[in-house]
Amino acid sequence: MAILISVTLGAFLTFGLLLVLRNALRSRTVPKHKKSSLATLLLPILTFGFIGPVMLLSVWLFGLDEDASSSQRPLQHDTQASNNSLFSNDSAYSEEVASRFTPAEAGETVRVITAHSLYGELTTEITLLSVERGDRAFQRVLDKDRDFTLHEDMELLLAHVHIYTEDIENKELFTISPDYFQMVTSTGKTHQPVDLSLAQPLWHEMEADTNANGWLAFLINKDDSHPSLVYMPDYDGPWHSLSE
Repeated sequence: MAILISVTLGAFLTFGLLLVLRNALRSRTVPKHKKSSLATLLLPILTFGFIGPVMLLSVWLFGLDEDASSSQRPLQHDTQASNNSLFSNDSAYSEEVASRFTPAEAGETVRVITAHSLYGELTTEITLLSVERGDRAFQRVLDKDRDFTLHEDMELLLAHVHIYTEDIENKELFTISPDYFQMVTSTGKTHQPVDLSLAQPLWHEMEADTNANGWLAFLINKDDSHPSLVYMPDYDGPWHSLSE
């Protein structure tokens, strides 16, 4: 656009100069009673003297607008990048990792920052270490609970979880327990952990910069091959796949 205006302006100025030159030459050859008046001679100069500055002003204003637009583009990009960064750091997890449709796998660690109602800003890391189902899971149940009965289409699922408590804002002890977890079936139904006597249950009081391991127990349909484990579901926490 700026180039078009510049070319047009140049054409107008050139045409004006040619008119001035033509009138000047004619004034030397025509008879005195037909000689152009001074106003007629100066008219092209006055006309293009007015049009020229107006067009130059338009080019200058357009240039300012173009510069302003170009200066805003990096700002918008930086703002978007900042929003992405804030979303990743302030929410419990990133949309791309450990979500319902892209759960983390066993062995993957997910860092979680939660604005907890009791502990303030709570920073933890969760890793699903392993999953055991059926008869193999029963080997970790203590004798006093081995006699509980299951429906024929159900089985026991155990999840071995590692927790690292990085920081606790109000410096209270963070009590990690099965209450912070849910199992979600492949059809979307949620199940709380069952209360069984396990050899190494996940129940610990943790200070900042401490680690803990433990097992969680769930009852699951034998045909369900794609359940998920959700950490801190009340705070939209991360998902891990419980598929073996």
